[in-house]
Amino acid sequence: MSREKTLTVKILEFVRDNPSVSVKEVAEFFNISQDLARAILLKLRSKGFVRKEGKGFFITEKGEWLLSRGETPRQEPGEKEASEIPQAQPSLGEEPSAGGRSVEERLRDLEARVKLIEEKLRRVEEALSRISGVSGQSPSEKPGTRLEAGGGKAAGKPPKPVMSLQEAANQFPGLLEQWKIEGVVVQIGSLIVERNFLVDFMKKFPIPVDKVEELQPMEKAVFDELRREALIILHGGKEYKIVKNIV
Repeated sequence: MSREKTLTVKILEFVRDNPSVSVKEVAEFFNISQDLARAILLKLRSKGFVRKEGKGFFITEKGEWLLSRGETPRQEPGEKEASEIPQAQPSLGEEPSAGGRSVEERLRDLEARVKLIEEKLRRVEEALSRISGVSGQSPSEKPGTRLEAGGGKAAGKPPKPVMSLQEAANQFPGLLEQWKIEGVVVQIGSLIVERNFLVDFMKKFPIPVDKVEELQPMEKAVFDELRREALIILHGGKEYKIVKNIV
């Protein structure tokens, strides 16, 4: 019995006792070169006695079967033994692949990859949602390029009736000045207000003092900016009146 043949069986036992063992670990344990360790492991793998996953080696059912015989083969594993040993019978639901891996193992790997892809897609969707900026705007649309329902021209009004000047300038740099020129919006201090919205709001004046808190949030924002710009005043301590026509 040659030393190499005995070493082959010892390495097979070592793989059985140390799942996921590497070539380097085998070489260090048996005090042999990595080239020799690799050659023996690859030969065992080619005969179906071990399988490789990542950088580690695992014993297969066929290898377990061989060791369970309690005999030392006189030829290299996979030569005489391969002709004597019947094909390893996989357990129910398993089918050995070319690399010695069962269907269940491959399915687990596939499920892990699918979960990884789904997580990456979720992150991409979140990033696109943040980039879209405007509520209701699809990720493929660029700010300021929304289309009218019946044609291909740019939308004739902003998506919100009240926006800060900074927000409008950032999201619609190419349309803001056009909206101002065409009278679509009116600038009041630091706000950009859609003209139709402002006209309807102006109809509520004079506004009694006790009714100010009943204004809608966007109306209240416009009201506060009108007061800061001295475009409305408190008259007689009872109601707010417009002092300058702004639409």
